[in-house]
Amino acid sequence: MRNMIAIDVDGVLADIHSVIIQKLGLKAPTPTKWDFFDEIGITKKDFWRAYIELWSQEYQLIPLIEPDAPTIVAELRKTFRIAIVSTRPKETWSGTVAWLKLRGIQYDELRLLPPKTDKATLEYSIIVDDNPELAQRCKNVIVYDRPWNRTVHGRRIRSLKELLSLSEVRSDGGREG
Repeated sequence: MRNMIAIDVDGVLADIHSVIIQKLGLKAPTPTKWDFFDEIGITKKDFWRAYIELWSQEYQLIPLIEPDAPTIVAELRKTFRIAIVSTRPKETWSGTVAWLKLRGIQYDELRLLPPKTDKATLEYSIIVDDNPELAQRCKNVIVYDRPWNRTVHGRRIRSLKELLSLSEVRSDGGREG
């Protein structure tokens, strides 16, 4: 959708990894690989169990990655429509909605998609995501810099604030009425 920026939740807005590591009592650092389970010493099953529990019952424990994210998203909304787009288990959807409200993230569209949905098929002007696989397949992705995607080439931001100065954001704007 033209004039719409899609922003991912986990790893872009929400710091889910550090909370899960802490919740499970692991002494692991922030993951450096996309498929991080072995790296932090956790099974996929244990990770997803903790993930679902956090997002469905304890979403208030999940911090923003950037404390000023609500302000930056509000600034972007002056020019673009904002879509929050995330793939996640259905059990986490209501907690995700509540978390966005709790954290003050305003948006024009919310798309919570089933796991394995390919975001590359979605049509947005820009997709801000930390998924290195998506960034390699999708030309309109701006990579949100995280340790697990540092080898991916392409447009990259280290902070949401950097979106405000990107040429494609400055020149492609214009909210649809």
